[in-house]
Parts: sequence; C-alpha cells; structure tokens
Amino acid sequence: MEGNIEPFIKKIKEYHEKKSFRSFRDYNENSFQTTVKLLLPAKCWSSEMRLIVQHLKPNVHKYGFVDIFICDKNFGSAVLELKLLNLVGLFSRSKGKVIKNPDYKSLVEFDNILKSESEDALLNRNYYFWSKDEGKYKLTSVRKVVDDGIDQINNYIGVMVNGKSSNKKVGICDDKIGIEEGLGRLGGYLLASFGTQRIVVKNIRFKRINYNFYLK
Repeated sequence: MEGNIEPFIKKIKEYHEKKSFRSFRDYNENSFQTTVKLLLPAKCWSSEMRLIVQHLKPNVHKYGFVDIFICDKNFGSAVLELKLLNLVGLFSRSKGKVIKNPDYKSLVEFDNILKSESEDALLNRNYYFWSKDEGKYKLTSVRKVVDDGIDQINNYIGVMVNGKSSNKKVGICDDKIGIEEGLGRLGGYLLASFGTQRIVVKNIRFKRINYNFYLK
C-alpha cells in the first residue's frame, strides 16, 4: 500500500462517474466506505478493525474503530480514514442557508466548481451536516473535518505500534487480524471526497514498526 495511491483514486472517480448524479444528493460516509471496499482487492483489508485506545479501569476500555485497515506483509500496512463532504451540504453553505432539495442544474454547476477548485479553497469552505444526536443541521469547517481525520489516523497508528492489546497495554483487539513480531511498516491515508469527481488525499508518513499484520 505504501507508495503511489493515485491509481486507486482514479478507480474511485471512475466508479463515481458511473453513478447517477442524483444519487450524490444522499451520498454519505457509509456509501463512500462501501465504494472503497468494493474497489479494493478482497483479501487485503478489514473494515472497522477494533482497537483498545485507552484503559479506563480494570476490564473497562475505550475502543476505536479503523474505517479500513490494509494489511500486506510485503508492502506494509495502512490505516484508511474516509471523509465524505456531501454535495448538498457544501452547496447549502455556499448559499448561506440549508437547502434540502436544490435544483438539478444549480447542483451540477456547483459540482463542476468543486472539480477544479484549489485544495486550499476546498479546505476553506464550510459545510452543513445533519446531527443525529441534536436532531438539527449544524455548521462545521471542511478544514476541521480533515484535520480531525488526520489526528485520528495518527492516534490509531500510535496505538497499533504496540501490537496486540493486553490488560495493561493499548493495541489491536480484533480476532480478524493476525500479528507477528518482525520488521514492518505502517502509515495512513485520509481520503476526503467532495461531489462526484474531487478527492483530496492526505498522506501520513510510513514508519518502521516491530510487527507485521495479516488477515486471518
């Protein structure tokens, strides 16, 4: 997985291109994760890999879940963190109010803007999203979403370098993942999708670790 991720990003865009434009009105992070899983080789990844990220007290732990974990003994392992900035949420903020059902033409024109906009301009946008907990639309910044995702990857990597978790040690706590001692490499990628054809990638540098991971 370490190296050039652009061919895989191209596959995602090609898949998005085949979807109906209308489907992107409701396209969310679960949908994006499904797309990524469909396009990855079947025997190299695990979704929602469980970590123990903190011991709160005896037998009580705080868990973390990796969106997608790529594991390959030969090419290194990688944490994938996926972010989906919904087209309607971005469009609504560009108009200064929540618009639940924007007209087709306006949405297509806005999507075309996203395709060619600079990365800085994308990250400087704000975004409306629906909060299930509060039962209302809330406003956040795209940059915060991306920065929080990068922090999440780094936190997960910091846990995973410990190998398998124990009663006193944070680490991987997932029966689907095999762990063996040996020189390995671990890094990460954040993939943030905007509209139909724009994906921003943030690389988290690969580091040498003392474990190799594999799918059982």
